[in-house]
Amino acid sequence: MWGRARTLLPGVHNVVNSLGAIAVGDALGLDREAILSAVGSFQGVKRRFELVGEAAGVRVMDSYAHHPSEVKADLAAARMRFPGRRIVCLFQPHTYTRTTYLLDDFRTCFHDCDALFVADTYAAREDPSEGMNAKQLAAEIVDPPAQYAGAVKDAAAVVVSQLREDDVFFTVGAGDVNEAGPMVLEALQRR
Repeated sequence: MWGRARTLLPGVHNVVNSLGAIAVGDALGLDREAILSAVGSFQGVKRRFELVGEAAGVRVMDSYAHHPSEVKADLAAARMRFPGRRIVCLFQPHTYTRTTYLLDDFRTCFHDCDALFVADTYAAREDPSEGMNAKQLAAEIVDPPAQYAGAVKDAAAVVVSQLREDDVFFTVGAGDVNEAGPMVLEALQRR
């Protein structure tokens, strides 16, 4: 046996990444204990399953996931990390064309969340006529039923009205949806 490794990061995808890091370190001839220590103490990177804060018994997290496979992996990790807790997500689609060509996967990738809100599409470089918008996407997602929530600022207010103690709330997407996390925390602190 090579050794026992631990990771602080949740999810099967992070276990796979950790094993990859161990294999590379071993192939490079790095000290085994140094490899295990590095993998065991690594806390992740910004906007990847990142804790934003906690208020009113609600944990607020941020995830840069914007592709259905990333969303699915992060939500599965959330289920493992927060068993028995309600997972609430605010998702912001990234570009109209991507939403269109990944629609089938978007319809099913949110099944591990309990309540789903969809903010306006982060257009990046695109014109809305180039594909599907957030409101259309929300209508297509049925597991769980998604609610279109408008602009990020408006969506934050909608989400706050639905959050309850012991919830875990995730902002999910590559655009500016991460700005909703601090807004939600501030509103929760005023409760």
